[in-house]
Amino acid sequence: MEVTKTIDFEEITTNEVFYFLYRNETEGAIDAGAENNFFIVIDSEAACEGNGAYYDTDPDRITKIRDNISGTYMMVSEVYIFFLMIVLMFFAVFLIPIKMREHHIPMILRKADENNFHLIMRARNFCLLQFILLSGSMTHLSNYYVEDICLHTSNKKLLFNVIDANMTDYYQYCLITLYWFVTFPLISYWIANYFKDVSRYCCIPFVITGFVFLGFAGLISAISMINTLLNGNGWLIRGAMLG
Repeated sequence: MEVTKTIDFEEITTNEVFYFLYRNETEGAIDAGAENNFFIVIDSEAACEGNGAYYDTDPDRITKIRDNISGTYMMVSEVYIFFLMIVLMFFAVFLIPIKMREHHIPMILRKADENNFHLIMRARNFCLLQFILLSGSMTHLSNYYVEDICLHTSNKKLLFNVIDANMTDYYQYCLITLYWFVTFPLISYWIANYFKDVSRYCCIPFVITGFVFLGFAGLISAISMINTLLNGNGWLIRGAMLG
């Protein structure tokens, strides 16, 4: 690819090798890896049928992006995020309105003159907010144009030009890792509290730290959601995010 660089205050135009992810459907084709088996093309636009592609000068990073799409950690984490969303929706729609009472909320989280209806609505809103924020952590599903022959994100980005295929992978990895880090101490605390075990007090510092990280995850997820609304991979995903 022809690029222009500034070296010692002088602009120089030269050719540079870029790598992109191409879905080779030829019989017998194998994935590019550590071996020198990359598919070389002169005109990448023609190879990608004019739909766009993400280019990177680092072959290791480009293969890492490919591997992360269907990697075990990513797949398990996506299932886990979907499970958390289902649990939160169940809490917000069924469990909290029917089962929750004033004594279920710690005193530090409620006011002395607060009525039960207000407590229920606040708890439901918190669950719904977390449900919305979790939906922003699926950047692979919302940003990648996987139906095209070359992997890429939106070609005409609005506002968030830096969120390309590389940043999409970073965003999802960071978000799901943060949610793993947040939910494990909470689950451990709830289990210990249910059985009235003393070990629940050991979980309190981790739970507090988890809530701090939850704030960071919420901020990153909010940025991801706004990007999906503007640069999602289709009107269906944008409408689902808006709804």
